[in-house]
Amino acid sequence: MSEILKYRCESEVFFKDYLPDEFFINLTEQQRISFRELRENNLLLEKSSKEIEKIRKEIKLKYNSIKSLEKKNGGQKNTVFH
Repeated sequence: MSEILKYRCESEVFFKDYLPDEFFINLTEQQRISFRELRENNLLLEKSSKEIEKIRKEIKLKYNSIKSLEKKNGGQKNTVFH
């Protein structure tokens, strides 16, 4: 859970999820909670999207590897994959 609370760019002065102090201070407690939840949810979605993209790339590489091996075998398709 502590990973969620870390900012993506915590070393930078200004970043996408940053809300300037003058705005954040003027929020009600419920608005602050909502803002934090929104920021955390966006972070989780971004991480999930990156993981999905990584897996899709891996699948594409494996698929291309299979196609290459099939060509080497004279075009015979392996019934496990087709």
